[in-house]
Amino acid sequence: GYLGKPEQASETLEAALADARRAALGPQVEASLLTELGNIYDDRLAFTEAEQAFSAALSLQRLHGTPLDVARAQSRVGLIQIRLD
Repeated sequence: GYLGKPEQASETLEAALADARRAALGPQVEASLLTELGNIYDDRLAFTEAEQAFSAALSLQRLHGTPLDVARAQSRVGLIQIRLD
């Protein structure tokens, strides 16, 4: 497990994201992985990286998600932007 090892978790998720893109698993899978990556960056206090991941997930949700997916993604971006200020 990655409990207590956020750097390993982020590296694993970045690799999974690259694999998902290569395999064309779809925008919802990519958005989900980006959200999880953002959560890990947030936990690591890497707010800039978290904002980038959450914003990328939001872009995908706007194109392919439900209104609820978009709202959830928007809230994550908003919360992380508050932490950046």
